[in-house]
Amino acid sequence: MHQTKILMTTMGLGLGGAETHIVELSKELARKGYEIVVCSNGGVYVDELERHGIRHYQAPMHVRSVPAMVKSFFRLLSVIRRERPDVVHAHARIPGFLSSIACALTGTPMVTTAHFNFKTTGGLRFLTRWGKKSIAVSEDLKKYLTSNYNLHPSDVRVTVNGINTGTFCPGQPVDDLRAELGLPADARVILTVSRMDYNACKSAFLLVDCAEELCRAHPDVRIVIVGSGDALEDVRERAEAVNRRLGERHLILTGGRTDISRLAALCDIFVGVSRAALEAMSCAKPVVLAGNQGYLGLYTEDKLPDCVATNFTCRDIPYPSERALLEELDALLARPVQELERLGAVGRERVLASYSVSRMADDAIYTYRDILCLSGKRKYDYIVCGYYGYANAGDDTMLSCLVENLNRHRPGVSICVLVRDPETRVDLRVASLVNRFHLFKVRKAIRNSRVLIFGGGNLIQDATSTKSLLYYLALLRLAYRYGLRTMLYANGIGPITKPKNRRRAGQVLDRLDLVTLREPNSAQFLKELGVTHPRVEVTADEVFTLFEGDRRAADAPVSGLPEGDIFVVSLREWPTLDAECLAKLTIVLKNLSYTYSLTPVILALHESTDLEISKLLHENVPGSVLPTGLSSQEIMQIIARSQFVIGMRLHSLIFATGAGVPTIGIVYDPKVSDFLEYIGVSRFLPCEQIDTGELLRMAADIMSRRAELGRELGERSRALIADAALNAVYAAQLLDGEEPS
Repeated sequence: MHQTKILMTTMGLGLGGAETHIVELSKELARKGYEIVVCSNGGVYVDELERHGIRHYQAPMHVRSVPAMVKSFFRLLSVIRRERPDVVHAHARIPGFLSSIACALTGTPMVTTAHFNFKTTGGLRFLTRWGKKSIAVSEDLKKYLTSNYNLHPSDVRVTVNGINTGTFCPGQPVDDLRAELGLPADARVILTVSRMDYNACKSAFLLVDCAEELCRAHPDVRIVIVGSGDALEDVRERAEAVNRRLGERHLILTGGRTDISRLAALCDIFVGVSRAALEAMSCAKPVVLAGNQGYLGLYTEDKLPDCVATNFTCRDIPYPSERALLEELDALLARPVQELERLGAVGRERVLASYSVSRMADDAIYTYRDILCLSGKRKYDYIVCGYYGYANAGDDTMLSCLVENLNRHRPGVSICVLVRDPETRVDLRVASLVNRFHLFKVRKAIRNSRVLIFGGGNLIQDATSTKSLLYYLALLRLAYRYGLRTMLYANGIGPITKPKNRRRAGQVLDRLDLVTLREPNSAQFLKELGVTHPRVEVTADEVFTLFEGDRRAADAPVSGLPEGDIFVVSLREWPTLDAECLAKLTIVLKNLSYTYSLTPVILALHESTDLEISKLLHENVPGSVLPTGLSSQEIMQIIARSQFVIGMRLHSLIFATGAGVPTIGIVYDPKVSDFLEYIGVSRFLPCEQIDTGELLRMAADIMSRRAELGRELGERSRALIADAALNAVYAAQLLDGEEPS
């Protein structure tokens, strides 16, 4: 098997957060089986790379002068021609500029990582090249790239500063380090680590400024400042002046060091930002986030969104006052040791959960696959099509499950997804995204794929429009032309009412390789269309895989919901759901709420189309709740908490069934009754024939034997979960060229 080779290009491998990121990324990629080569001006980390079998080539890419850049370019071109990498991964402005030219000459795909925001004035914008795919280490850097360089959001993947939690861990022996630094055995240590450059070491200056007052209040405190750079002597002079006034060495400057994990393990409190802050968190130390670009103070979980958005740099978050850091540290030093340990443990848990080097490497790997497929060097394993990118909770959840399950059965597969707009979507780290209406890109993506999957939903139908049906049939014809294997994946079929459309659909579908269906009525409909060639299996909706034991969503409170028992109502706009029907539903909801002391919770699974009618119902039912802006997981958590669900939206009924919650269906499309019949539920009635008495009778039946129905649904759900798991198994067999078994 071909071993993918990546050439990393960067300015240098000296001390610094970006440099550590590159080193850890290179080591982890090598561990995952990639061949890594690095080209830079060198530095203290070259030996570490070479110990891990990573070759290094030297080029003066840290210098912006024309002679140095010319020398670096020809050196880089020579390295690319010698090593023949599959992808060049550039990590700074000059390496990115030089790499882009060398890659254009050699036909090598290039990606970049944005570690910080560059100046865009003058000719600097000309020197900034990002390639067709980029990685940003925070959400705000992604916004910077899309705003300043016209990059499409789908071409920028957000990653993390991955931390080696085995190296950066609590409990390391540090007695020798304490002795080396001249720290008293009982001293409490405040640590900061950064480049000692004026644009990066504000935390060091702040600590020096507050040291005298802080150390007089807490005489056992020592402040250790680590790093080198053009501001080091300035910091040292100020620190020595403070030490003289205190009459004792409370401020210790070490210069640049590589044993940061031991220093972090030694300290009691860390002050700083970015990667160094995460490393201290990994060592289970309380962290005060303060840097050149802003201030967040003591890290606690409620500050996580701001931390994620800025990659722990506090970018554009102002200092609350000049004494903010002093007051924060004074308060921390007054806390019991047990409280500091608890704060440290919270930080380490966050790093373990969200900031692993494996996650960082996987993000890079997905980007490499994207660019290789985009450049035609590799094929996508799967191209997935469906009703995606429309902010529909059911379809978006279905897509997330599908992509995750394909990766579970064939780790590392490359997946392309056709979506309405790659920016308005669920987060799919492991898939490339193509606008389904950009026909040239769609054609190119299909031609460069191995298997076409129609992923879930009732795509083959003309109830929406003939135009929609023709679009999906055209995709299948294109796939046949380019020799792809094809699969309908947990689909429903129909309704198709027009005779001409039925003939078209039957002719195209009969050339499929494999069909899995989410209920048996669709299998019968395929026979009516004359589809006899493909293998057809009845499985279950892909969303049921979310309810497997180890993947079931954890119970968590959803803000804005009342205490007490609830029931859920999910409606959608439909021509036959008129004012008279709404009036009947209003009577039903009021009656159920009063009779059983239940709060009606109205959920709009597809807000762009469901919200208006949901509001009409909400306004007429006092005490009802209409939460908006919910994630799919929050919707599932609400449904799982409910006594029962009255639903038009199919996935409201599927979510409920997976959670063991009884349902009453309002049928606007045959797919709703098809599903309920498949799971053995007869509690449904047509949308245009809503009967108040019948709905109340169905609800009364549920409430009288809620526990019994829950157990029955639990058993049925387990069977559906097992059936749904087969979809990805069959898809993997199709990819491997096997006949599904």
